[in-house]
Formats: sequence, C-alpha cells, structure tokens
Amino acid sequence: MKTHRYTLGLEWTGNRGRGTRDIAAYDRAHRITAPGKPDVAGSSDPSFRGDPTRWNPEELLVASLAACHKFWYLGLCAGAGVDVRDFDEMTALIGAASGGHLEAVSFLLAEGAEPNARDKDLITALMEAAIMGHGDIAEALIAAGAEVDARAASGVSPLWLAAGEGRLAVVSRLAECQRPAECRPSRRPARAGSLAREPAGPAARSHRPQSAAACERS
Repeated sequence: MKTHRYTLGLEWTGNRGRGTRDIAAYDRAHRITAPGKPDVAGSSDPSFRGDPTRWNPEELLVASLAACHKFWYLGLCAGAGVDVRDFDEMTALIGAASGGHLEAVSFLLAEGAEPNARDKDLITALMEAAIMGHGDIAEALIAAGAEVDARAASGVSPLWLAAGEGRLAVVSRLAECQRPAECRPSRRPARAGSLAREPAGPAARSHRPQSAAACERS
C-alpha cells in the first residue's frame, strides 16, 4: 500500500506579552502554513475563548471529512456513468435517482446508502425519481425504506411532485403507500421495467406544481 505524507506548520500567534500566566491572558490565534499554499488563520471555538472569524479545529475536521466524502462520491459516479456537473449537498443516491440510473441506485442501496438523505432543499432521492418519472427507481427506493410522505423545504411531497409532472405510474405507487393498510415497502425485487417510466412531458421541472392538490387528500 502506498504511503502518503503531509507536512504543515502551526504557529501560535496569540501571545499578548504575558504568555500563559492564566487562562485569559492569551489569544487562541494561530497560523497554519505549508509550502506553496496560502496560510490558514485559525483559532479555537468561541466556546473556548476563540475568535469566531477564524477557522477552528472542529470546523477543519468536518471540512476534511466532507471533502473526502465528496471525492469518493465523484469517483463512484464517474465509475457508474453518472455525469455530475455540480456538488451542493447532493448525495450520490439523489444524483443517481435524478439521472435515472437504476443500476447505480441499486448498488448504492446495497452498499448502505441512506434512502432518506436530503439535499439543501430537503429533496430526497424518491422526490427526484418522482419528478423525473423513474418508476423503477421509485420502486427500489420504496423497497429500501424511502419515506413516501417526506416533505421538501417547500412543503411538497413525492406524490405531489409526481402528480404535478404527470408521472401517473409513480403517482399510483405512491398513492398506494399513503393508504394506512398499504404503507409498506414493495416485496417485489426492483428491476428495470417494474414500473413503467412516464415519458417526459413539456412541463418544466418544478417543486411547486399547481395541479396536484387532489392527490394530497387522505
């Protein structure tokens, strides 16, 4: 296995002239440096007497993990044929569901992807499948435990979104799942064609369809 080595410098710049004589005598300011790169101005979390305008170690740790996840996601999509053009809190599963990639969706679910993960607008993979009319993907997500009554930030549900785009096959399946006696995952294995994909209509994609109020009545 190849070993990767990383070297950086950390300089404390918070000495006010009294050193560390007491807990309030010094600033937590420091500078992170590395050859050929801009410095990073750091401090501690404000809860620990830090400067809120500087990066703290906890934020840098979260940023490191988020960046690693992003590169894993992009590499996975590249290998599965999912063409990603933007990355803004969208999970690999949401991207695959939106693009109609059933094989990628099935793989991600089998690998433990969270079916109810949301993007910055609280959109789920099932909502994306509903909008685009990918019935086979909707089936796979429902079978994996996707919440059929989840709400986006705008307040709309997968059923509302599917109805607004005229995705009748997806509407039918989601309506079944919203009946109390039938709110359970499909027992049929997900496969291409298990629900017909609705042809794309002329309507523009919208998270606020205006013609689906009847579909939300219990």
